[in-house]
Amino acid sequence: MQLTFSKNERLGRRDFRRARWTKRGSTTHFLLFESRNEASRKRFGVVIQRKIKGAVVRNRIRRLIKEFLRLNKHLFRDSHDYSVRVTRLPERIRWDAVSEEMQALVAGTLRQ
Repeated sequence: MQLTFSKNERLGRRDFRRARWTKRGSTTHFLLFESRNEASRKRFGVVIQRKIKGAVVRNRIRRLIKEFLRLNKHLFRDSHDYSVRVTRLPERIRWDAVSEEMQALVAGTLRQ
């Protein structure tokens, strides 16, 4: 298992806009969307609205989510694109809180 997050695993703006997204799961702070792609790889993207104030806070939560995705790529299916949307900020923007909630989000998706 490769633990890097390479450039071809990132979802570009053009691909993001062209995809047909279906909602796969939700928690109080995050939504997970999925779309099938033509490539045999999985790609990830993170979306945070500017209405969530503070660029430092937005970048911190984005980095934590990307770290979770990097470490848990094996939980996602190949040939699919995934987008995580942050709807509200968690009370604590710490690795353990974000990781727990993302784990619950992915576990709920796998049960369906």
